[in-house]
Amino acid sequence: MPSDTISALIPHYGFSPTSNRWLSQCIRSLLEQTTPLDRVIVVDDVSPCPPEDTVRAFPEVSLYRNSHNTGPFTMIDRVFADIDSDYILLQDSDDWSSPDRLELLLSGMRNWQTDVIGCQVSAVSAVGDPLESAPDQLPSDPRAALVENPLAHPVILPSTLVSCEFARRIGGLSTGLRFGADSEFARRACLGGKVRNISETAYVRRMHPGSLTQSPATGFGSAARLEVQKMVQDHARSLVASFREDGPLDLSPQWRSTPAHLEHVLGPPVPGL
Repeated sequence: MPSDTISALIPHYGFSPTSNRWLSQCIRSLLEQTTPLDRVIVVDDVSPCPPEDTVRAFPEVSLYRNSHNTGPFTMIDRVFADIDSDYILLQDSDDWSSPDRLELLLSGMRNWQTDVIGCQVSAVSAVGDPLESAPDQLPSDPRAALVENPLAHPVILPSTLVSCEFARRIGGLSTGLRFGADSEFARRACLGGKVRNISETAYVRRMHPGSLTQSPATGFGSAARLEVQKMVQDHARSLVASFREDGPLDLSPQWRSTPAHLEHVLGPPVPGL
């Protein structure tokens, strides 16, 4: 892996000036990694508050814009499909990483020879204060946790380092889903490849009302979320049942849409995009 290229990918939707300030912290945490990244890419989902001024402060960072608002997973899928990098370090734009996150993930990936590797995650409020209830510890072996409970979320996708070749091999993400495609992809990855979590906490999630998981329209418990959850969970049960019985596994994404079209806006152009 020493000669492999690693790009960080930040899907972004700037719903307010505050979200762009969070993006600045997000970018800075990636540029300050103890193991340097080859590039950092922000892909904007046609934000009401565009991030140009924020990204312009980081000349080494590439900014691309989606042709129309699709949600994050269509953009992530397009980058996995076309980029010339070997690995993608995922990160949400309202979150940030510890300085040694990539170093720790690379060490774990080398030790376990994984296709996908994640880390433990902590959670903070919108203003950055630690939450009273800490997230559950993620299992070292996500596949074993998933086989035991098909509805488990044994790996948090934004915390992961992912092989692009592996992502392409299982067909990428379910781009027809505006939310829920992260857990759908993670479950297919666990059953079809080598996925692990390291024991160290190296990723911080910001919980706020504007996020897909907290918004009244798309958050947990909303009608839209419950409808998607049922589809994704039914598919997870079916996949795990086939895996337990050594039956054929269809690891392709179940819900596809028109691919995203990304245009270069600022910073170094990225080969393939």
